Amino acid sequence: STRLLLDAGADPDAGEPTARATAQMFGWAEFAQLLAEREPR
Repeated sequence: STRLLLDAGADPDAGEPTARATAQMFGWAEFAQLLAEREPR
C-alpha cells in the first residue's frame, strides 16, 4: 500500500530515488502525513 503510494505516477524502474524525490516535492511533513493517513492503524 505504501509502495503503491510512493510509486504512483512514477517510473517503476526508478524505485527509491523516485520515492525520495516525491517526498521532497511534497515536503517531508506533508508527505509523512499523507502516508500516515493511508497506513492502517
